[in-house]
Amino acid sequence: MTSPADPTSPGTTSSGTTSSTRSGPAWLVGAAIVLLALNLRVAVGSVGVVVDPLRDDLGMSATVAGVLLGFTVPVLRRDDAEGPGLAEHLEHLVRPISAGVAVPIFAFFAAGVTVGGFSGLVESLKDPVALGIVTGLLVGKTVGITGSTWLLSKFTKAELDDELAWIDVIGMAMLAGIGFTVSLLIGELAFGASSERDEHVKVGVLVGSLLAAGLASAILRTRNRVYRRITEEEERDSDLDGIPDVFQTGDQDPSTPPA
Repeated sequence: MTSPADPTSPGTTSSGTTSSTRSGPAWLVGAAIVLLALNLRVAVGSVGVVVDPLRDDLGMSATVAGVLLGFTVPVLRRDDAEGPGLAEHLEHLVRPISAGVAVPIFAFFAAGVTVGGFSGLVESLKDPVALGIVTGLLVGKTVGITGSTWLLSKFTKAELDDELAWIDVIGMAMLAGIGFTVSLLIGELAFGASSERDEHVKVGVLVGSLLAAGLASAILRTRNRVYRRITEEEERDSDLDGIPDVFQTGDQDPSTPPA
C-alpha cells in the first residue's frame, strides 16, 4: 500500500503534496487578491508583482493568474465622467505590443517551427507542399476574396461604398492570408505531427503569412489619408448630441434625430 506522501504515487508532486491540496490555496489566494484589488483599488502592476512569484509555488497556471488580474481592472471611471475607463485605456495601450509582438512570438515558439537557418529555409521552400501553402495564402486568399466581392457587386444589389476603392478590397483580402493556428493544424493532420513534411508546412505557413502581412500593409498604407478622412467624417458630431452626424437622417439637418 502506497503512502499518500509518497512522491511516486499518482496525483502527487515531487514535494509529496497532492495537486488537489495545492489547487485549494491557489484559488483562495487568487480570490483574496481579486477582492483586495477591487476593494482597495490597488494598481494592477503591483498586484501582478504579488501574483507572479506565488503562481508557481501555488500550482496556479498563467492563464488563471491572467484572468484573475483581468478582474482587478476597473471598466468604469471612478469619477463617473465620460470617456474610456482604465480597462479600455489599457487595451489600447497594450494592444500594439500584444498583437504585434507578444502573440506572434508566442505562436512561433509554441508551434515549434524549425527553420534551420537560411539553408534550411531554402530547402523547406523546395517542397511543393510548402510552395503551395505560400501561394495559397498569398495569392489564393487575395484572388478568392476579391473575386467573390466583385461577383457580388456585379450580379447582386450589393455595391462598394463610394469612399472605398477596389485597392482597399485587395489589401483587406491579402490580410486574410495571415494564417497560423488552423493552417498548422491542417498540416499536422494531413502529414502527421513532427514529420519532415509537417516541418515544411510550418515554414510555408510562416513565410506565406509574413509575405501577406507585409504586402497588405504596404498597399493599405498608401490609403491612410483616405481612411483618416473617413474616420473624421464618421466621428463628427456638429450639434454635440452624442450621435455622430453620419447616423442622423431625415432632412440633412445635424440636429435631426436618427430615423
